[in-house]
Amino acid sequence: MEASRRGVIPEDVQTTISTLEKAVSDVEKHIESYLKTSVDEITNDLSTEDGARLSVLLAYALNTLFYIYLKTQGVDPADHPVKDEIERVKEYIQKLKQLTQPKETPSMVLDKQAANRFIQHAVNSANAENERSEAAREEKKENKRKAPKKKEKGGKNKKSSKAKSPKKKLKN
Repeated sequence: MEASRRGVIPEDVQTTISTLEKAVSDVEKHIESYLKTSVDEITNDLSTEDGARLSVLLAYALNTLFYIYLKTQGVDPADHPVKDEIERVKEYIQKLKQLTQPKETPSMVLDKQAANRFIQHAVNSANAENERSEAAREEKKENKRKAPKKKEKGGKNKKSSKAKSPKKKLKN
């Protein structure tokens, strides 16, 4: 009966079925090796990152295998909770990738508007500082002009020392 069925099935479909049977056999062998040991024993020698990666990939593989099983049984897996579980595991895979991949260095792109703002601010600050300096110089000059003359030693003003003292006229 096997031979009569193979005669009806096209050659490309027979090849696909044969490839599927081999793949399922390989998956069974790999799963058996994991089922013989506990997850703790497997992850014990792994780093935290590798242990997390293994756990996520095992969850993804098992849910995907169940998804395939449902399809082979004629059940639409799109309506089954396994579809949501696969999506949840995919989110964890993405989170793990984000955590383990090195951060990309930011590209050196010139933001012209920001550069112009920085330059304008620096120019305005420099102009304001120059104006304050100039105002301070002018104020000093003004203060010097308004300041009283310095007194000489003895507490007398220079002008007062030059003040005429009554001189006696000498007669010859």
